[in-house]
Amino acid sequence: MASAERRSARRPKVHYVIGENALAGDLVFRDGGPLLVISWHTVEGKRVPYVSFPLDPGKLRASGPVDYVYEGELGR
Repeated sequence: MASAERRSARRPKVHYVIGENALAGDLVFRDGGPLLVISWHTVEGKRVPYVSFPLDPGKLRASGPVDYVYEGELGR
């Protein structure tokens, strides 16, 4: 798949709040749990999370078919 096609693919999004700012990032599931991915990088031709935070599944709720809202604190 070409890189432009990968970028345009509809990945699930997770919306979260930091301070007074509403932000969104990609949502992936790794090792059985949700992971908020802020940015990606490429290693050996594969996209891997670069800046990411594990999420508490109990504080993640669906708000659409590919949209989620996280109502918890992000780890540091």
